[in-house]
Amino acid sequence: MPQQQKGTLVLIHGFRDGPAAWDQVIEGLDLPGWRPLAVGLAPSGAATSAETLADYADQMVRAVGETDGPVVLVGHSMGAQVAELAAARLGAGALGLVLATPANLRGHNLPPEMMDRFRASTQSANPEGLAQGRLALSVNLDAAAMDTLVTAARNTPADFALEQLLAWTGGHPDGQVPSTVTIPALVLAAEGDPFFTVDTLAGTVVPRFSNARFDVIPAAGHWPHLENPDRFAACVTDFVQGL
Repeated sequence: MPQQQKGTLVLIHGFRDGPAAWDQVIEGLDLPGWRPLAVGLAPSGAATSAETLADYADQMVRAVGETDGPVVLVGHSMGAQVAELAAARLGAGALGLVLATPANLRGHNLPPEMMDRFRASTQSANPEGLAQGRLALSVNLDAAAMDTLVTAARNTPADFALEQLLAWTGGHPDGQVPSTVTIPALVLAAEGDPFFTVDTLAGTVVPRFSNARFDVIPAAGHWPHLENPDRFAACVTDFVQGL
């Protein structure tokens, strides 16, 4: 007898990443009846960060389409901003929200020197430089995981990479106020993430949600779904099973 579908798990990648970043997590999920759907973002061409993030969210809603059953959205970093906006658009169709090492929806006013470095990096496809940048934000990337990240970054056109950068740093005005998303949310920090630290997420992201749990992935930096995929998959499995 075919497995009855319970819902769709939409997985949204972060800045200069891609759907393949979720492969190990998908393999580790124990959610019979749930269909994992890793979606690749497409360029928006919008004029502002808010419009760009809103367009990315609309892409997620379209990807879900007429799927049967509820939706749980899982977003990493910039993808978490997109996931929150998509959950708001889906309304009653969204059952849960997972935000992994999330960029704050309000955006991030980076110091000028750091923003200049990020801008310069969007124009580079040098594999050694890309790997060094990812090593600086991680603690447990193996060779295969690093290759996944570097390949995704190299496959992201420079204009699209810059668009993403301006989107997640510029943010969306909905992030300035408590979230309208009231479904159960799980905020996942990583103990070794030097960029969106455990304390930062606990103090600035979690309080925006009225129905949020907070957990910390050990032995992982900014990419916990690649650095500790088994623990990440277990956290998502436990969360979805409890909905």
